[in-house]
Amino acid sequence: MARVLVICGGDNRERRVSLSGGDAVAGGLAAAGHDAWKLDTASPDRLVPPDTPLLDGPVGVSPPEETELATLDRAGWLALVRTLVEHPFDIVIPLLHGTWGEGGQIQALLELLEQPFLGSGMRASAIALDKRRTHQAAGLLGLPVPEAKLLPIPPGDDAAFARALEIAVSATRDEAWARYARKTPHPVVLKPNLGGSTVGIYIGADPDGLRGALTEILALDDVPLLEEYVPGRELTVTMLGGEPLPMIEIVPHEGYYDYTSKYTKGKTDYLCPAPVAGEVHREAAELSVMICEELGVRDVARVDFRLSERDELVFLEVNTIPGMTALSLVPMAAKQAGLDFPALMNRLVELVRAR
Repeated sequence: MARVLVICGGDNRERRVSLSGGDAVAGGLAAAGHDAWKLDTASPDRLVPPDTPLLDGPVGVSPPEETELATLDRAGWLALVRTLVEHPFDIVIPLLHGTWGEGGQIQALLELLEQPFLGSGMRASAIALDKRRTHQAAGLLGLPVPEAKLLPIPPGDDAAFARALEIAVSATRDEAWARYARKTPHPVVLKPNLGGSTVGIYIGADPDGLRGALTEILALDDVPLLEEYVPGRELTVTMLGGEPLPMIEIVPHEGYYDYTSKYTKGKTDYLCPAPVAGEVHREAAELSVMICEELGVRDVARVDFRLSERDELVFLEVNTIPGMTALSLVPMAAKQAGLDFPALMNRLVELVRAR
């Protein structure tokens, strides 16, 4: 048995996703016989038992005031440190999304405190969250990646905004950005470079849609990443302890796999193992191992791909703190591999103890 603390919450639009995952993981740890507790970063001095829910209602969309109230100031960070020091835990499981968690901030704090924790370290987390840097690393390894370009826009710089919009609109007619789309004008992808859970993503070729996406991404205090759109199928590989689990195909009922499709039950079908050729399974597994080893990603992660209409795998990104809600993909892949949720929690504890 291990004494385990699950840290969740955060102050971004993925806050409710994190709280839902925290409730699930703490419950799974308790069912597996561990002394599990959880902490919402909005209340950094309060430890919550596994049977007391942190999330009220469905994941839904976080209201702005909810995320603003969860922002930690200097006193809040000191309270979090005090809690970690005064209440020793064998293992901490960070389930924070965005820059606090996937960006390496909480990992840096835990490393300074010499606190064993699940997942990638500060450096690997920071690199993997940066989609453009991850694409560059993948490209050097020979992984197929879409065309991509950062569109930095200083706050209030209308001229830079206009140039970025012009670049995005031009890409919808540029043949270099149509390797997979086969038509012009063709859709492109605009997304936050450091974002997750498909928050702030736009797929299309409409100038007004692109303008709105740029505005939304800037409101998230992020840098827009313009990316070539790859029509085809959505595939993901879970990495557990350096080994790939059965691949999942994601089939949303409408449109693409957006926030609503992800976190609303019945909006998406998940096919595991993915109904694709054996060689696609093998290639996706090999590419997932390669990129995770290159970035230093450890313990548990998810690697996302598109399978083009010509059956070409295209690498998209690595998620170092994948979701653990009731609709999340890691538990699905683990179940297909023979691990129910409590058994998966035991495996996560073992991975940390082995270090």
